[in-house]
Amino acid sequence: MKIRQKIVRFILLRINRMTSFHLGYGIGGKGSLDIEVKSLGYFLDQPRTMVDVGANVGDYSERLMKGYDPKRLILFEPNKLNFQSLLEKFKSKSFVRIENKALSNTEGHGKLYSNFSGSGLASLTKRDLTEFDITFDEVEDIELIRFEDFWANELSTLEYIDFIKIDVEGHEMEVLEGFGPRIHDVHLIQFEFGGCNIDTKSYFKDFWRFFESCEFTLYRISPYGPMQLHHYSEEYERFQTTMYLARNKRISK
Repeated sequence: MKIRQKIVRFILLRINRMTSFHLGYGIGGKGSLDIEVKSLGYFLDQPRTMVDVGANVGDYSERLMKGYDPKRLILFEPNKLNFQSLLEKFKSKSFVRIENKALSNTEGHGKLYSNFSGSGLASLTKRDLTEFDITFDEVEDIELIRFEDFWANELSTLEYIDFIKIDVEGHEMEVLEGFGPRIHDVHLIQFEFGGCNIDTKSYFKDFWRFFESCEFTLYRISPYGPMQLHHYSEEYERFQTTMYLARNKRISK
């Protein structure tokens, strides 16, 4: 009887995981970059300005360049080791600008915690991943800025931005808050939601309310394209790494 129960449990878990994946839950990660970038094509035609917040080593930005040929690409990466790698990787791309800063809802200085310098898990929160035998003992002092201020000071002639991707390990909401009213001048935003939000104690409902107030429509990225979310549901509070798109209703293209 116990063996039968184990088999049934195994089958049910497999079905649940497969179903979740096809719905887009847990799709985030290096293996999903092509799916993520392809999903942008449902809403973007020939984007001129694109921004990668939390660029890490530039894998996502490379795919953006291959898929959309932007005229301006701005990368934000606070880790100094990754910043130097990005400078080397994109040194021949004159349209690429790389900033060694972290975006947030405030200006000043902060600390970046990670399991090793350059890690893709680096966060402004010292995460608790002891269940995976991962400790965040690496600490780096970094600079924090608001994107609204960066736009005003460095991109003052730019009327709107086609696309912004935000992957900052649980602090996506702070980045969004730092846009101020310029959030209304962004066409499409991609953001991550997952296990990091357990540590930062933020919920999908926070993102839903934020984008609802800014007049954006939300979509979950799936292997079959963006799936529109029409109403908030507690079902969306799943802490598997999942990628979402927010489309500005005010900007029609």
